[in-house]
Amino acid sequence: MIEVKNGVDSWVPVRIVNTTGAGVAGIAFGSVTATACKAGGTTANISPAAGADWVEVTAGAFAGTGVYQLKILAAVLNTNGVLEIAVTNGVNVTYVGAVKVVANEEYDTYTSLTGGVTLKNVRHTIRGITAIENDGTPPLVLQTATAASALYLNAGAAGTALRADGFTHGFQISGRTHGIYTYGGVDGTLSEGESAGFKAQGNVGLDIYGADNDLFAGAAFPTSKITDLHDALLGEWKIFTSGPDANRLVLYRPSAAVLKKFDLQDSAGNPTSLRPYRRVPV
Repeated sequence: MIEVKNGVDSWVPVRIVNTTGAGVAGIAFGSVTATACKAGGTTANISPAAGADWVEVTAGAFAGTGVYQLKILAAVLNTNGVLEIAVTNGVNVTYVGAVKVVANEEYDTYTSLTGGVTLKNVRHTIRGITAIENDGTPPLVLQTATAASALYLNAGAAGTALRADGFTHGFQISGRTHGIYTYGGVDGTLSEGESAGFKAQGNVGLDIYGADNDLFAGAAFPTSKITDLHDALLGEWKIFTSGPDANRLVLYRPSAAVLKKFDLQDSAGNPTSLRPYRRVPV
C-alpha cells in the first residue's frame, strides 16, 4: 500500500476503465469528482481545482492506458490510517483505491531523526545507516533512562558485533562508573573452557593509563608486575633460620633468582622464624 505523509500535499495514481476493463484516456479535470473516506469514516471532497491537480500520464507505455495522477491536498490528509479514494467522471467505472496516511515516512525515520523522535521495538535489519555531523554535535546518540541497555550488539558465529576504525581513536569509551565492563562465563568469573570477557592482542595488547585513580596512574600497563605476581604465587620460597637471611622469607623466580625478601617478626616485633606474626619487606 502506498504511504503518504500526514499534512503534506501528495500525488496518488488513478486508473479509469470502461465497463469492458479498457483504460479510458483524455478525461479532463473538470469532469472528475473525487471523494475521500478517512480512517474512522469521515468523508471529504477531493475535486481537482485546476488542471495541475489532475494529470494524465501519457509517456511511453502509459499512453492510452487511462492512468492519471490525482493531487490530494494536505487538508484532506490530516488523519493517520487508511484513506480510501473514489474517483468517477459519471460515465465509466468508478475507481476505488486506498493509501495509508502516516505521521512519518520511512525517509523521515531513517535519515532525519529530529525533534525527539523515539523508535521502540525495532527488530528489522537496518542496513547502510550513515550518521554525519556538520555542527559539532554527536551524529548518533543512544541513551536509556532505565537499567536497560542503550545498545546491544549480537553477531553470528563468525560475525563481528562491533568494529571501530579511526585515525586517532578507533574506539573511545568514557564512563562515570565503568568505561568498559566485561565478564566471561555465566556468573562473571572465568573458568577453564569458558570464553574471555575481554581479549587484547597486538604490539601493545592492552594499554591502560590515567591521571589519578586509574589502574596504573600515568603509565602504560606494567607487564612486569604481572610476571612478579605469577612468580610470587607459583614460585619457590624459603624461611631461613641462620646465615645472612636468618629470620627471613625469601621468594624465588623459576630461574632461582631472588624475587623478594621479607623480615619475619613475632607480635612484639622481634625477629623470628617460628610462627611469624608479620612479614616486613626488606
